[in-house]
Amino acid sequence: HMVWRNGTARGAAIAAGGAASAVAAIARQNTMLAAAARASDINGDESDGVAIIDLAKRSVTTRCVAPAGAGAVVRVAWDAQLPQLLYAGTASGRLLVYNSRARTKVDAPKDDNTPTSSRGSAKTVQTCKLVHSIEGHAALPLSLAVVKGYVLSATAELLAAHNVSGLYGRQK
Repeated sequence: HMVWRNGTARGAAIAAGGAASAVAAIARQNTMLAAAARASDINGDESDGVAIIDLAKRSVTTRCVAPAGAGAVVRVAWDAQLPQLLYAGTASGRLLVYNSRARTKVDAPKDDNTPTSSRGSAKTVQTCKLVHSIEGHAALPLSLAVVKGYVLSATAELLAAHNVSGLYGRQK
């Protein structure tokens, strides 16, 4: 499945979902696009989650993987206050909160082409980290909206306002 930059055929085609997966939801924050879809990882294992696409770089920059049992991600929304916070609603009614710009240290490859001085050294990479999960919401159909300090989630039976302002201090 492809997302066309600027909606034209002249733009770059960016792979966003897996071979058997349609993009379920899209949310944009400046040049970042969050696309909810099932995708394969490097080992070929499929998982539900969100692909973060940098439109300026024309590539998927990171992937937010939903925890086991969370179900398919069907709605996504960016935070109004902190642009790195991403909210993902699942088909089972779970609300996942990700830091899409978390930094993680990884070991550099130890191959023969790497200079001796940098072999085995750690480098910092940008990852997507699950920082909070809100349970107990009604299942589909789920809608999300964000206002400063709150995430609103709604189904036909329930409208809930989740105070997320406490997350703002933890994202530094």
